[in-house]
Amino acid sequence: MKSKTTRNPKPLRRRVREFVGDVIQRAELPDKADCLLRASVTLKPSTLNREARTVEAIIATENPQIDLDRRTYRTVVGVLLASGMVPTKQVPLLDTHERFSQKGVLGSGRGLMRSGKKIAATIHYSTVHDAEEAFTKVEEGHLTDYSIGAQILRSIDIEPGKTKTIQGQTYTAPEDMAMRVITKWRPREVSICAIGNDPDAINRHQNNGANRTPRKGKESNMKTFEEWLMERGFGKAEDLDEVQRTALQKDYDDEIARSKVSDPPVEPDKTPADKSPADDVQRSNTGDPQVINFEDAKAMLKRAGREANAELLAEDAVRRDAIRELAGPDVSDDVITRCIADGLSVDLARAEVLKHVREHRPSISGPAIHTGGGEMTRQMVEAGLCMREGLADDAILRTYGEEVTNRADEACRDLTMVDLARTALMLARRDVPSDRDEMLRAAFTTNDLSLIFSNTGHLFVMAGFENAAQTWRDWCRIMPASDFKQHTGVRLAHNGRLKEVSGATGEIKHGKLVEEGEYYSIGTYAELLAITRKHFIDDALGLMNDTARLMGEEAMELLGDLAYTELLRNPTMRDGKALFHAASHLNLNTSNALDDENLSTAKRKYRQQKNAGKRRINRPAKILLIPDELERTSLKLLNSSQMFGYGGGDNTTEGDTNVHRKTITPVIEGRLSDTAFHANASATTWYLTGAPNQGAIGMAFLNSKQQPTVTRFNPGPDYVAGGVILQIFIDAGAAALEYRSAQKNTA
Repeated sequence: MKSKTTRNPKPLRRRVREFVGDVIQRAELPDKADCLLRASVTLKPSTLNREARTVEAIIATENPQIDLDRRTYRTVVGVLLASGMVPTKQVPLLDTHERFSQKGVLGSGRGLMRSGKKIAATIHYSTVHDAEEAFTKVEEGHLTDYSIGAQILRSIDIEPGKTKTIQGQTYTAPEDMAMRVITKWRPREVSICAIGNDPDAINRHQNNGANRTPRKGKESNMKTFEEWLMERGFGKAEDLDEVQRTALQKDYDDEIARSKVSDPPVEPDKTPADKSPADDVQRSNTGDPQVINFEDAKAMLKRAGREANAELLAEDAVRRDAIRELAGPDVSDDVITRCIADGLSVDLARAEVLKHVREHRPSISGPAIHTGGGEMTRQMVEAGLCMREGLADDAILRTYGEEVTNRADEACRDLTMVDLARTALMLARRDVPSDRDEMLRAAFTTNDLSLIFSNTGHLFVMAGFENAAQTWRDWCRIMPASDFKQHTGVRLAHNGRLKEVSGATGEIKHGKLVEEGEYYSIGTYAELLAITRKHFIDDALGLMNDTARLMGEEAMELLGDLAYTELLRNPTMRDGKALFHAASHLNLNTSNALDDENLSTAKRKYRQQKNAGKRRINRPAKILLIPDELERTSLKLLNSSQMFGYGGGDNTTEGDTNVHRKTITPVIEGRLSDTAFHANASATTWYLTGAPNQGAIGMAFLNSKQQPTVTRFNPGPDYVAGGVILQIFIDAGAAALEYRSAQKNTA
């Protein structure tokens, strides 16, 4: 006997989501959150034209009705303003909102127009068999109800018990239910159906009701209020609140009153004995396409041609509706969406919702935090921590503003780490446990505590980053990178000179651009900073912020490492030659110690570099890049007004004019002579470079972001109870770009 194969729930959920979404949800209006279905009651039409197969009807009014808010799946009192209708020439006439296939189309509604506070239309019936049956029933008075389907484009919500004036009309919401006034909407379809709500949405009569046929013998078939409610899917009267019960009772009484004077005679039930109840979808008069029972969903899926999967998919549709009913003002929409997408059962979804409510319920024992200037905010706490740890005042003011900074100075400057955890719980409106360890564990689960540390950590990281030495910026070119792939630094070099134009009509010749460039790419450099339970107990906020400053400094030092490593390693360029090459690139001078004569020679050779067109660039060097050991020599050589006995050359006599004074800027960098940093480092080697935009070495940053990023890091459940983890990272890379903009001189 073969064992049953266990189906993988993930593919099953995917099939259910795709299929039910297509058949049930997409069959409705385009955006479920902005849809409206309005049922309306009509009387026997005297405007019916058998030859033209038309009937005039009022298909919508401004009467308040109970609608379903599809964002929260709660009922609201809805008002559809006739003035808000977007003009539409024609909409399809459907059989009870059946949008699943073209077979449900019975004709069209045309000439939709505003008539005071009502919307009128001419209903045209097709000649197809189903439409003929419906039209005959309308003509005979058996089929009386129309319903409009609309897309909401703009609406105004009124909170329970509140009043608003909209377009000159005053609207007051019930005490226990919100009101939604729809000020702009687009008709999408009109349906002929069995049951409606709005007594004023009626077929137009030529003689104000003279042709209406009184119903005979109706009293004996009157339904009770309970039966009337059950028919419409409202359940028992005792399950309704007072406002709903009062409104529905009025609708019921009005319908009974109308039936006594104007309803058409009741035809006997002609349903074939062999017809299955599941073949017709009985919809609730709320017009909610999402509220369907098992048999309804099954019947719709059968009509869509998916009979084999109907039972399974219908069950999932009912599951989704049941989960949506768990939504409320204290439940995030993300929780409901996640439960549906993950395929949770109703019981599991209910447990998730309960967990969410417990974690986010308002604090009862924890009071709000108030200062002399009002309630404390997270920004005030962050500013206070920055003050406590001595962050520069201008940085605090620049980030938080004067008002927040002043209030933080009064109320938050002296908070300890434990005070901070307690404050985070209060800011989150959470209960504050009396036990310290329990309180710390609870605080670690709040967003407020993580945000406080990530925001203040970012400020201290940036303080260290900006204060660190960054000599590479004086001569390196900054470049963007859109991703981590290999990029090409393209440079267009002009080959030639401008040509003289002969006479007023002389020909202007085309110049030639030569494309040059080197490869470069970037990488990610990161480190974690853990703020643990021990830091809170030891009140080690200073240690944490000092570490953040140090990590900021290290981020800047990393960029320097990248730039100077590229310079010292003398990489191979795209032409197959090293960056510094005496014969091919003419930018390597040996036996050239730093003195008056050798500096003159180096400057001359730098200017004599040639472009792609073999023309001299004649561009002077801007930067003298030297190790620490050559600092004294370079400063005397570049800053003195007169020569004072420099070795070599003719200008050695005291009193001679210093021809190098202030012609070039010295940049002193310790890595150039640190052999522990790079094996090619030397205390006697010095360099000439151009300005940063000339790009001897390029420094690339992802999306041009040149500063490190501080984010919260979620490594797993083991860390959740232990503290807050911050991640500091920067995306950067360095590469040699232009050999003409750098010159190396060795002693």
